[in-house]
Amino acid sequence: MIIDTIEIDVDKLPVVLQERIKELHELDESGDWLEYSIKAEQIEVVAKRFLLSGVITSKIFELICMKYGGVEV
Repeated sequence: MIIDTIEIDVDKLPVVLQERIKELHELDESGDWLEYSIKAEQIEVVAKRFLLSGVITSKIFELICMKYGGVEV
């Protein structure tokens, strides 16, 4: 479930994250909650890798987790 009130400039994210976010939007629209849940966990792992390598900030990481995973970090 995507929280639309949280805004992230997806175009400024690494391409891998952009592609995964696009997948999540498609799954959200189709109502495939099981596959969405699996992909949401994966996006958190990918985003954490970018966080630890300094590609994204901790704030962006938190926003991604909240918007796409419904998780506060």
